[in-house]
Amino acid sequence: MPAAEELEDVHTRVKIVAALSHVHDAETVKALGYELKRSISNNVTRQLYTTILKELRSFPMELISEPVENLLAEKDFSYKIKKRIEELLEPEYDNFWRL
Repeated sequence: MPAAEELEDVHTRVKIVAALSHVHDAETVKALGYELKRSISNNVTRQLYTTILKELRSFPMELISEPVENLLAEKDFSYKIKKRIEELLEPEYDNFWRL
């Protein structure tokens, strides 16, 4: 499947991400990271990026830290997207209250 370019592609991928996100393992993290890596960031794909980043936040830090760091090193993202991805690596204050 080629990278998402049209809104229909984005909607299809959002459904795939939702299905994948029920399995919290390294392969799912790899697949989500790959989708971020190959998809361009623009107004059409914003929903896809938002969905993937939201799903990655639900994964344990041990699973996402290395793949996210590699993703940031391998692709040049816009400043705004880069900051949103880097936020995945920051400990969240509310996680304390979710325990």
